[in-house]
Amino acid sequence: MPLAEFQRAFAAAMDDPAWAATRLAEPDAAATEKAGARLTPAERERLRRLLQHQGMAANRMLRRSTRAMPLHSALPLTFAWLRQEATAVLDAWARQTTDASVQYAREVARFAVWLPGFLTATRGRSHPALDALRFEGALAAMTEAIEARAADPDIAVVFAHDPDVILAGWRADAMALARPITAHLRLHDGNVVLLRDDAT
Repeated sequence: MPLAEFQRAFAAAMDDPAWAATRLAEPDAAATEKAGARLTPAERERLRRLLQHQGMAANRMLRRSTRAMPLHSALPLTFAWLRQEATAVLDAWARQTTDASVQYAREVARFAVWLPGFLTATRGRSHPALDALRFEGALAAMTEAIEARAADPDIAVVFAHDPDVILAGWRADAMALARPITAHLRLHDGNVVLLRDDAT
């Protein structure tokens, strides 16, 4: 079996130990979303032995930290709003996306696409972290527009919660608005400002 297949199976097992305990013991002969279905019995046994080594716990922690670092760095406001849910989010992300990218921007972009679906399915469409994610995505788009010397960039952001509350950081009593509002990131005297459509 090619080394790449073994490495993919190893990475999948590192991210999802529960998968390693079941899929390696009883491989699925049919198609599977996880790597490793095509490993030989000898390769599965080798992988099982590697995963049982006492040093694997440290390796899993290191891999998790390596994958989480770019996300925390690029999306600090989003993770501030995830707060105690961040661990469950990162666990799900690791289980569902074992093909991690070493390119930080690519990994963050993939996470930003994945997170709304996960939060909507598990916590509801109006999670405040989604407002934070949209705002941080808009900031990134504004940065790109400025670097490209775009004339009068205007980046729209939809908020399901009060933007002032979202930008201030986590609070337990954040309530969704009766209906979403749109705000715009614009340049004003060389500074990036957020202007609300409902401002008077």
